[in-house]
Amino acid sequence: MPDQEPSEKESERVPVQYNRAGQFRVIFGSGFVVGVTLVGELFVTVFSEHPSFPDRSILQFSKDGRLVNEAPATIEKEYGLQRELEASIIMSRQVAKSLIEAVQGQLNQMEAIDATRKTAAATAPAADATAPSAE
Repeated sequence: MPDQEPSEKESERVPVQYNRAGQFRVIFGSGFVVGVTLVGELFVTVFSEHPSFPDRSILQFSKDGRLVNEAPATIEKEYGLQRELEASIIMSRQVAKSLIEAVQGQLNQMEAIDATRKTAAATAPAADATAPSAE
């Protein structure tokens, strides 16, 4: 017999409130690193990618303390690209599967929006090149 959803009378509704943790932040993810922990949980680390930050620059001041010139900042590292590890998430297999489903649902919505925009743009009347401009 397939699993059936319990009726209103057989189940209890529990309200859930979302609170931001003290270290909550929004981060930009350029990419990620994924692996499995020794106890079999999924480990996902999000990174942001950017050019290396300069190591130093030289400022030149006049005798009265005004900034006269700033020499170009120099990067002395052997590499020019940084991948800054922003945050890691460790989750169970079931949570990972739920995440995949949720992300796929959002991607489907994004693709539907893009398709609607493309259709609207393709069917929109072209601007009349002979019409007077509003300048």
